[in-house]
Amino acid sequence: MAYKNHYNTTTDRLLEGIRKNTENINLNVDTLEVNTDGLETINTAIKTAVETIDNAISGTEMQVDIVSAGTNDLLKFGNNGCKMVSGNAAQSESAGTYFAVQFLKACTPTNLVIGTSTEVTGVEIPAGTILYGDIQQITGDSGAFYVLYKGNPA
Repeated sequence: MAYKNHYNTTTDRLLEGIRKNTENINLNVDTLEVNTDGLETINTAIKTAVETIDNAISGTEMQVDIVSAGTNDLLKFGNNGCKMVSGNAAQSESAGTYFAVQFLKACTPTNLVIGTSTEVTGVEIPAGTILYGDIQQITGDSGAFYVLYKGNPA
């Protein structure tokens, strides 16, 4: 099913602009005058867009710039995400690695350390529960299924 006015690329938008700008052109063969200023502007924009894309491709690979993140930008660039854990695989991370754990199935952790002093063991945590804090260690039960959310703003 096609969606009207749904464009994925700059080229799609430019081609739609050409279609709209040229759909009402009427030609009178007796007094033929065509103003091509609008078409020239659109064609120049298309040419520029294609050249920009062409300049970014080397062989079959797209070339990109890598932006270096500062210490305070770690959550913005690449040092975030999540880790899904199934079963009782022990997860032990340095302080500040995981800021939350979400239990997708009910779980009774055999080891859950939040921060430097909060330890939760032997308590069933219902499915859907999200615990926030500095998750430093976690070992779920054999049926565990949970997500650790990663981020280190330090």
